[in-house]
This record gives sequence, structure tokens and C-alpha cells, in this order.
Amino acid sequence: NGGIIMAIYYGDGSHTNTGRVVQVLHTLRSSTFSEQVANGGLGSVLCPTTITPKDNNNKILVRAMVSMSLSTGHGRAASLTRDGTPICIGEAASNRIRRTSGSGHATTTGHTNIFMEFLDDPQTTSSIIYGFAMGHNENNTLWTYLNRSENDNDGTHVSRSASTVTVMEIAV
Repeated sequence: NGGIIMAIYYGDGSHTNTGRVVQVLHTLRSSTFSEQVANGGLGSVLCPTTITPKDNNNKILVRAMVSMSLSTGHGRAASLTRDGTPICIGEAASNRIRRTSGSGHATTTGHTNIFMEFLDDPQTTSSIIYGFAMGHNENNTLWTYLNRSENDNDGTHVSRSASTVTVMEIAV
């Protein structure tokens, strides 16, 4: 026969790739950003992170940490996006806005951190761009701020922060 058989055994004694991380990509944004977002709308896709899955059966674990503020104290919200389309959003119910996650009221002088995680099943080997978009729960058009508060005064009592997106291809 003359064939060579090779097996890879992992530290846990298994020889399967199932559940293993195939690749990890990460985007960090420490600069600030602001834009107006209408009621029910979403802003620009931020922290775009491109991944090209190695196998169309694999899953993509998407994690985002969003540090944001608004021009009012009303609830902040954000949505994970795949190629610019919101993913992992709440079910439709009358006129309610569908988002991935959000927070309650806060002051305009502080940041709100929104953490999101979703195991996506894109079923492709084409490149995919993941990111997030900011929104809010107010009936008006508001300013949204990334990595800063609305009152971004220069002083030791005012902080700036960072936001991230991490994507991991998981073998199935």
C-alpha cells in the first residue's frame, strides 16, 4: 500500500477539530466618533472586522464591546451587524425597535458599556464583515457618541474609552 497515515492528537487526548478555534480576528477602536441617529435607526457600522471562513460549515463567534453615550440620558442601544445587516436582534412586536442589546437611562457625562455576543452560522467561505451600529430608545433624532461622553470637556474627571469587535471561527 505504501500510504502514510497521520493523526493529530490534542492535549485533551482527542483527535477531532470539532469545537476548536480556527482563526481569531480583532479590531480595536480607541478614537472617538459621533453622528446623529434617527428614532428607530442605526448609525454607521463601526469596528468593521473581516473574516473569511475556512469551511462553510463552521460557526463564527462574534463579540463586541461598545462604549457609547447620547446627547440625552435616555436608553442606549446597539446591534451586531453582518455585512451591514443587523443580526441577533429581538423578535418583532408591534412598533418596538429590534436591537441586539441595550441599556437603561444614564447621564450625558458618562459612558455606557454594551457587551454583545452571538454564535453566527453564515454558511459561506466568502469574506464577511462583522461590526456594530449604535442606536437609542428616544422618539427624536439624537447624537450618538463612541468612546466619549457628550460632555467631552478637558479635565481629569472626564474619560475616553475604547470599543472592540472580536470574531472567532469555530470548527464544527
